[in-house]
Amino acid sequence: MIPIHLRLLRLIPAAAAAFSVLFIPGSAGAQQGFTGFSGAGESAPRVRLPSHPVGAVAPTVDRWELDKTQDDYEEFDVIITWSEDVEGFRLSDIDVDDGSAIDLTGSGDRYTLTIEPDEIEGYVTVTIRAGGVEDEDGEENAEEEERFEIDNRRPEFEDATVDGDELVMVYHEDLDESSASTPSPGDFTVEVEGDDVDVDDVEVDRDEVILTLESPVEPDDDVRVSYDHGIGLLQDEAGNLAEELRRERVDNITDQATGTPGPPRDLTASADGASVIELDWREPSNPGDDDITGYRIEYSTDAGDTWQTLEEDTDDTRTSYRDTGLSPGTTRHYRVAAINRHGAGAWSEVADATTSRVPGRPTRLTATAIGTSRIELDWTAPSSGPITGYRIEVSPTGTSQWTALETDTESTVTEYTHTRLDPGTRRYYRVAAINAAGRGTWSSVANATTEATAPGAPTGLRAVPSGLGGRTQLLLTWTRPSSDGGGAITGYRIEVSANRISWTTLEANTSTAGTSYTHGGLEPATTRYYRVAAINAEGTGPYSNVATGRTNAGAPDAPGSLRARADGPRSITLTWEAPSEDNGARITGYRIRARLAEETTWTTIRGNTNSTATTFTHTRLEPATAWRYQVAAINSVGVGPWSLEAGTATNPDVPSAPTGLTAQAVGTSRIDLVWRAPSNTGGARVLGYRVEASSDGGRTWRVIRSNTGSRVGYYSHRNLQPAATWHYRVYAINAAGLGAASAVAQATTDATLPGAPRSLTANADGTSEIDLSWQRPSSDGGAAVTGYRVEVSANGGASWQTLVANTRSTSTTYSHTGLAPATTRHYRVSAINRVGVGSASGVATATTDATVPDPPTGLTATATSPTQIDLAWTAPAYDGGASVTGYRIEVSETGQNWGILVSDTRVTGTTYAHTGLLPGSQRFYRVSAINVAGAGDPSNVASAATDDPVERAGRLNTTVLPHVAGAMASSTVGAIADRVDAVASGMGMDRRMDMGGLSSMASSLSSPGTGLGRRERSGLATLFGGTSFQTPLGASDAPQQAGSTGQLATWGAGEYHHMGEPG
Repeated sequence: MIPIHLRLLRLIPAAAAAFSVLFIPGSAGAQQGFTGFSGAGESAPRVRLPSHPVGAVAPTVDRWELDKTQDDYEEFDVIITWSEDVEGFRLSDIDVDDGSAIDLTGSGDRYTLTIEPDEIEGYVTVTIRAGGVEDEDGEENAEEEERFEIDNRRPEFEDATVDGDELVMVYHEDLDESSASTPSPGDFTVEVEGDDVDVDDVEVDRDEVILTLESPVEPDDDVRVSYDHGIGLLQDEAGNLAEELRRERVDNITDQATGTPGPPRDLTASADGASVIELDWREPSNPGDDDITGYRIEYSTDAGDTWQTLEEDTDDTRTSYRDTGLSPGTTRHYRVAAINRHGAGAWSEVADATTSRVPGRPTRLTATAIGTSRIELDWTAPSSGPITGYRIEVSPTGTSQWTALETDTESTVTEYTHTRLDPGTRRYYRVAAINAAGRGTWSSVANATTEATAPGAPTGLRAVPSGLGGRTQLLLTWTRPSSDGGGAITGYRIEVSANRISWTTLEANTSTAGTSYTHGGLEPATTRYYRVAAINAEGTGPYSNVATGRTNAGAPDAPGSLRARADGPRSITLTWEAPSEDNGARITGYRIRARLAEETTWTTIRGNTNSTATTFTHTRLEPATAWRYQVAAINSVGVGPWSLEAGTATNPDVPSAPTGLTAQAVGTSRIDLVWRAPSNTGGARVLGYRVEASSDGGRTWRVIRSNTGSRVGYYSHRNLQPAATWHYRVYAINAAGLGAASAVAQATTDATLPGAPRSLTANADGTSEIDLSWQRPSSDGGAAVTGYRVEVSANGGASWQTLVANTRSTSTTYSHTGLAPATTRHYRVSAINRVGVGSASGVATATTDATVPDPPTGLTATATSPTQIDLAWTAPAYDGGASVTGYRIEVSETGQNWGILVSDTRVTGTTYAHTGLLPGSQRFYRVSAINVAGAGDPSNVASAATDDPVERAGRLNTTVLPHVAGAMASSTVGAIADRVDAVASGMGMDRRMDMGGLSSMASSLSSPGTGLGRRERSGLATLFGGTSFQTPLGASDAPQQAGSTGQLATWGAGEYHHMGEPG
């Protein structure tokens, strides 16, 4: 027979079979990793075995190599070498601080990363994220990081100072001091008070560029510096070029002698002739701390090597000076210093000038005639003295009467042309050279005579009637030519033409120098054209102007075919034909006379039309009036006879304006107009009236009735809008047409209630507010809308309550606040004007948002089996305005850290069974209700623990039964062993058995003297004191002891924690 303690050990594997997996601390199964709980409840533990061979090594970066691809760091490459071949390496696995990763190429264990850094003077950090690559065994890398020192920031100019002749430029970092990187002086431009100052030397020292100026600056001078890249490029030690500069301001820290003035400005020196040099300057920009009292002036004859005092102190503040008594051609350099009570200040800039010498005498002057009007001069320049120009004089005799032809040519050219001379003209010339010192000696005299030619054209030719009445001859007169061509005029040639096209010789040569001629034997009113040419020994010259002559004529004949035609009510137009004969004098106009048809006296209405037009309009007449007319032609002789009479009458006129127009509003849509007939009907009766209206104050008009067809002064304008203002005017109509407009009258229709607001919308804004918005009515009823009435209904519009009686605002929005969640309201809005409240808008509806439910209450947790705990709770008292649709159940092993057991039950039931638990498991629970707004706050916490019979059996095996075995009789031990053996063999424990023996054994073992201590006796009594025991172990068909009298229902019906344990 197997010892009982060994038999009891069989309980452990049997119990393990019933609970799927039993974890023994330190076992291989525990080391393989328990994955925890999943799903809606606890499930059997899952084991995750390693997917890689034991001892596999993750890939790492063996080497980082920086590879610059350019001279600077605009881009650079990093060569990444892994410890082994890797896969899955992507650009997204790389992070770059102070830059960007722009490309990644390569494979296996070698990759090239291209980086575009920011402008930086420091480090760029490259990080490869963990898990970015894996090797062929699937091992993933840990995070890798490397830093690279980068300098791609160009040297930045910070400031510059100047002290005297030293200008220092400071940069933010050290510069390359090598000679190849040192700029030349010509790369810099230094401006002092707007003038350039040369740079003598350039030195680079650490972060400074030191310029040595040709001359020092004065205190308070405005100094600017510019820099352009030349051959020697200014750069830092990394090769980054410094920026070019444009007129950067320089801080002038040059000290000045206390109190003395600064240097005079803009000194100039200019020669004034052969013995004077004039100096001019501007006062110093800094006068020192006292007024300037004078200037010290020095000069140098050796270009500034040595100086002599010209004026120790001028004793006045004038800024000019004349250095006189100098010899011609003297060169001097000058400088000036201002003086105040502290003494002389700084010297000005140097200026110089040279006095002039009078030039010598021009030689070899020649004069040559070129044709009939020009003489050319040519000479040789003087052999001494500077020359700026020449004076040229001309004389008709060569001994006197010299006049300046050119006072100064302002040119060194040694030739000149005298133009616009008459033919055969002799002239004498002389030339003198000019410079700043004055005019030199005259040259010798030269002369020439222009060639002779035919005379010029006579001028001022006229032809006028002469003799008796001037009807048969014309007198010609003219002026002799301004040039006789160099020869005396001996006569004139005279030609005549009747048409200015073909000419006939009237006189081939008058053989006299007289300037008049009479052409006789002409007909009256005959027109002729004349021209005259002068004659000398060289020939006949050009013709004069053409003169027109006409013999006198008589008055014209009478006009014919006179007609008169009415042009409306106020004018009559006359037309006629010109006289058949103007009698030798061109008609220049017409005289017109008229009389009323019923009168006999004529009145001249136009003395002379001054026009050859054969039409005339007589205006400003009365309508329907008859007139008679006659016309006479006019020429230079006088007025001819009258034409035959013609007559007609004016047409009727349009009426004058109606009077007394009034406009009267009748209600909201009608205006009545009333007026009086015009005082003047225009000679014809009124046939009706035209009515015009304006809705914009008279800016534009439209016809509302083109003709009333009635002489009654009344019209009713209907179908108008309320509160509409209209302006009106009326015209009378007769057979002549439309008359003048009346005065304007206006009226305004009565106002009415506004229309209904449009497009009302209602939108929930959260759980307690509904926002309304609408558009103003399309009609305000003729009176401005001043507010809105807002009404609300809680019953779908069956009844309405006033929410706001009058908003007293033209705003078209309103917010209804203080509502409960999930509240539905209906709204309508009415506009208000001074007349009252208009009709309501359409209805808009909205429902406030729901909120999350309150926490469930009364949560309880009850263990109903070793593997199950049942939960029960009460639904929340408030569902947040929306029905509860489910519950979230959370579970915790400690009551501190919570996990989701069920995210949403999706049912409204208030119970839940947590199954699949291990025996002896304690759990804490809390529940949250869910509606459309989400999950509410959790309920109270409830907890329960499941029973663990295997654990009790183990204790019985190790603690209680060894003591019982030492003290019990063999028969009792046998009975217990058989029973325990039945359990260990998988027999069912819910069979009936005779408890008499066990009860006796419990009683005897519990009595004194049994050999057991008090604790052992107490424990056995407790173990067997129950009336029934039950365990889930074993099969349901286990045999029962014969003669059993007890019900073995629950083995250890007393809670295990009440059992005493030995020791």
